[in-house]
Amino acid sequence: ILGCRCRFQVAGFVALHAILAPGAAHAADPAAVVRLLAEQDAAVLRVGERLAVASAPFCGRAMRSSGMLLQRSDQYGADYRAAAFAVLGVTDQPTVTVVAPGGAAEKAGIRPMDIVVGIDGRDFPAVAPRRARGEIAGIAAIHDAVDAVMADGLAEVRVIRDGQPMTVVVYPRPGCRARFEVRAGRTNSASSDGLYVQISSDLVAQARGEGQLATVLAHELAHNILEHPQRRRASGSRPS
Repeated sequence: ILGCRCRFQVAGFVALHAILAPGAAHAADPAAVVRLLAEQDAAVLRVGERLAVASAPFCGRAMRSSGMLLQRSDQYGADYRAAAFAVLGVTDQPTVTVVAPGGAAEKAGIRPMDIVVGIDGRDFPAVAPRRARGEIAGIAAIHDAVDAVMADGLAEVRVIRDGQPMTVVVYPRPGCRARFEVRAGRTNSASSDGLYVQISSDLVAQARGEGQLATVLAHELAHNILEHPQRRRASGSRPS
């Protein structure tokens, strides 16, 4: 199936969408929601990073992985921004929320809650949220910039930690071209578009251990490796 939007069913269900539904912040603790999503982000990055690096010999399109997840306050809806800051330290500048074990960022000494203010001479200024709803265009552009700089195998990353500026040198690892992302959603689904591998929060919650999670992520990564999404778009077909 070319570039499928795949649906999966595994045992053990936790209905995360119930606390992410519109207006649910008033009924659920926003900090608990942010903490749960952060745990899912960590699991997906941890497994996805290993898959992407191990699959590098099979990838026609490769990229170098920093092994860290950056977030910014405008990704969160207004009801969750204060909790994202309190739990994860997320600010109006790119903030490290997850570091993959054994990845390039961890080896360089980067830690969660580090604020990334620049990389190889490029500054990342603070951008205050403009809308009540969360949006991802801004942080996606930041990840594009980071990936471009990492392509030569070395990057000087300027961070602020506990109010103190510091510079670390990151040696990113080669891997398949992929960004792994948890999508808050009510369906047990995962998808791939040639770059992103997305998995719904409900499906992450259902996975019993990293083995089941790896099965889903590897399935979608394989679509990207085989360029199924590109072939689907070229043929004009819709994902099944």
